[in-house]
Amino acid sequence: MELSQKTDDALRVLLHLGERPDHACTIWEISRAHDISHLRLTAVVADLVRADILHQAQDRSGSVHLVKAPDDIVLSDIVRLSETGLERSDCTRCRIRSDCVLRAALAGARQAFLDALSTISLHDVLLSDQGDPPCFHRTG
Repeated sequence: MELSQKTDDALRVLLHLGERPDHACTIWEISRAHDISHLRLTAVVADLVRADILHQAQDRSGSVHLVKAPDDIVLSDIVRLSETGLERSDCTRCRIRSDCVLRAALAGARQAFLDALSTISLHDVLLSDQGDPPCFHRTG
């Protein structure tokens, strides 16, 4: 399963903030630290704020911090929020076979992927880091 750049960016934001639980960070700070476009990161942060995962200050700084504890942020929630292609197979207009097993197989694979991620919290990832920068890679 390939994760989008948006998911990668969201995870980086969360890890950055999770490593600094008592510090509100600006989008500029996170952008520079992870070499992510400020404009792209602004959109990612807006999605995380709408999902009540982050809070953004309404002052000039626009600093952000985690609303939820890292234990309460599971990776599957972030993937569901950020990935638009999870429901990519639209079998409703297919004329090949009405009893095709592909639809159920793809739905099962998608659910297995999300189930696996639902067992891992941001806290788990932060604990496993052991001082090295977190590393999420997109394929391709």
